[in-house]
Amino acid sequence: MQSVEQKISTAQWILERQLQWIAQAEVKIGALVTLDIGMLGGLAAAHWATKTHAPWAIVMSAFAIAGLCCGLLFAAMCLLPRLKAPHKSILFFGTVANETPPDFIAAATGKTAQQILEDWLYQVHRNAEVARDKHKWVRKAMYASFLASPFWLVAVLISIEI
Repeated sequence: MQSVEQKISTAQWILERQLQWIAQAEVKIGALVTLDIGMLGGLAAAHWATKTHAPWAIVMSAFAIAGLCCGLLFAAMCLLPRLKAPHKSILFFGTVANETPPDFIAAATGKTAQQILEDWLYQVHRNAEVARDKHKWVRKAMYASFLASPFWLVAVLISIEI
């Protein structure tokens, strides 16, 4: 059977893994935002270079723009900070920052090992929720961007008259 200190160490390790999953979601979103903005810029350049716009190019552009903008909106939702604390924690930065230093020190030094373990486990659970939510937004952003891609390609090809 593990001691409380060993359980705290395990909870810390789990939390570190979850923080990596959160960071991975944000890296994926960074790449996706770059692609979406590049595609919007390419579409704008293709339209700018053409004096007349075929009706199909306009329709395809509208669908592409809608999908890419949805992708960017979903990306923004992924990147929004999650500030809700699960409880009055001595670990969560939002809760700690709202305390005065003496109040925080008193709360932190007054905790038993079992209470600290529970705080770590609350943090593990909260970060799992954050990781889940961020990856859901990543998935939605990817779907929107990927669905916009064929419309974008057709719009650009029609616009540059290939």
